[in-house]
Amino acid sequence: MSRNVEIIPHKDYPFKILKIESNIDQAVRYCLSDTADKHGYVLTVENIEGMVGHRAGRIIIETDSEFKPRLTVYVDVNMHRKSMGEKR
Repeated sequence: MSRNVEIIPHKDYPFKILKIESNIDQAVRYCLSDTADKHGYVLTVENIEGMVGHRAGRIIIETDSEFKPRLTVYVDVNMHRKSMGEKR
């Protein structure tokens, strides 16, 4: 399962993303790409296959902005085993 987070700088306060780090690397993979119009970013967060249980953490995004030098994305993963009768 994966989710996307769009990060769109305000036109009056543009910024570039310099670095990303996380304290939840054991439970998720993440990658950053440009939006189609190149005016922002898309952070894709995906749970690691086979990980069962609850894990929480954050992804820290460092920027070159003097107004917002750090963005925090909180991640909460709660995965259960699929029961035998469950349909998907």
